[in-house]
Amino acid sequence: MEWAPLPYQEKALAFIIERGAAGLFLNPGRGKTSIMLAAHDLLREHRQVRRTLVICPINPMRTVWPAEVRKWDQFKRYIVTVLHGPHKDVVDLHDPRSSIHVINFDGLKWLANRIAREQEFPYDMLIVDESSYLRNTQTQRFKLLKPLLQLFRRRYILTGSPAPNSLLDLFGQFYVMDRGATFGPYITRFREEYFYPSGFGGYDWQLQKDGEERIRAAIAPRVYTMTEEDQEGLPPITYNVIRYEMSAEMKAAYNDLLRNMRLDFADGSEISAANSGIIVQKLQQFTSGAVYKTDDEEGDYIELHDERIEVLKEIIEERQGRPTIVVYRYRHELERLQKVFPGAPTTNKNKDMVGLLEAWNAGRIPVLLAQIQNLSHGLNMQETEGHIVFFHLTPSNEQHYQLVRRIYRMGQKHHVVVHYPVAAGTWDERAMQILEGKTKQERDLLTVLRNYWETIDADTEKRVAGKAPRGAKSVARSAAPRGEKAQRKVA
Repeated sequence: MEWAPLPYQEKALAFIIERGAAGLFLNPGRGKTSIMLAAHDLLREHRQVRRTLVICPINPMRTVWPAEVRKWDQFKRYIVTVLHGPHKDVVDLHDPRSSIHVINFDGLKWLANRIAREQEFPYDMLIVDESSYLRNTQTQRFKLLKPLLQLFRRRYILTGSPAPNSLLDLFGQFYVMDRGATFGPYITRFREEYFYPSGFGGYDWQLQKDGEERIRAAIAPRVYTMTEEDQEGLPPITYNVIRYEMSAEMKAAYNDLLRNMRLDFADGSEISAANSGIIVQKLQQFTSGAVYKTDDEEGDYIELHDERIEVLKEIIEERQGRPTIVVYRYRHELERLQKVFPGAPTTNKNKDMVGLLEAWNAGRIPVLLAQIQNLSHGLNMQETEGHIVFFHLTPSNEQHYQLVRRIYRMGQKHHVVVHYPVAAGTWDERAMQILEGKTKQERDLLTVLRNYWETIDADTEKRVAGKAPRGAKSVARSAAPRGEKAQRKVA
């Protein structure tokens, strides 16, 4: 199949080619992978790039990047080497036959150790797919990648959710992209420049009065984006909040747990929480119907009620066998759901994700039990009608957004409905408020970035849009990000 880029993909490709460091903030399903494959192809054609390293979550590492190369005629000549599993130790990183290497974030420790033994750095271009994984500069994955950044001539970040929790999430991602050109080299300076300390101990950073506006202005020239309103061809989507009342007995028990941070039972068993962070988890578990006795999520739990399961059963019955994803988090949620839907496949520790995806996209799975942590990135599930039910309500915008985008993406032809069973007067309502607030801030950010490119000088807009993916007469004069000299020797 020939890759025929849509107009926005041509613009995105030209944007990438013109810059040694840039970001693509596009929703899942809008072709970020194919755009970057085209950039790799064009830059190799002009001898600007020999080999590209892609860092991404494990699902797109295994399925998306190798499949995209096989899918498009222009890219089939490239060999994708997946640096995962025991075979990776024998891979020649300088093998000229393979120009695209893909590794997941957990493989960065192995990669850093391997590169330290190499005399010459093997890569020219870095692509971080789902760059929000690097938003926290204190994580091991960020610290392992940081000293390698100067060795790449080009660096690009891809994500559909750049600020899943707050605008503080942008610093780590932009540092990976431009090593401090946007926000400086230190996160402390970034916080002081755009935020102020608040809350107990000053650990809650709030935006300064003009902080959000200045952050948007700083990043606008460095990223290409589209908002949901720009993305034609998608069917309608409905967010269906189903509020229901818990029984008087369960509501009283819920309030006891909330007030006392413990709940005692007639048989001598109890549920307790050591601090406010744990009590929130216990309250979320309570409304789903069961609570762990201790803080150990692999331990024993007490079943309390089936009220949310009854709401779920009504939704599934109305679906009449049509595909529905039921999202859970905890092991006790999975075990209880499996009793209600015996034989329903689950994404948890599933060794045949390829077969699972094929069955789902063929419409052969009426109920799929999906753990939110392992179905939120990198899977294409849009080829069949599908609804989503959040049995577990997550306040994480990134997990929510990415999971919904597994089925609501290019290729989806059916009306998508996302259901949220919410127990009235409980933490469920607060979780929805948190989620809506984070979603709005991120949506506003993407809208401003889009408007930036709509209002730039007409000549510049024409120049950017006019660079065709094929037959371009020139690429950027320097492959290195502005102000940097690529250092190719491994220290």
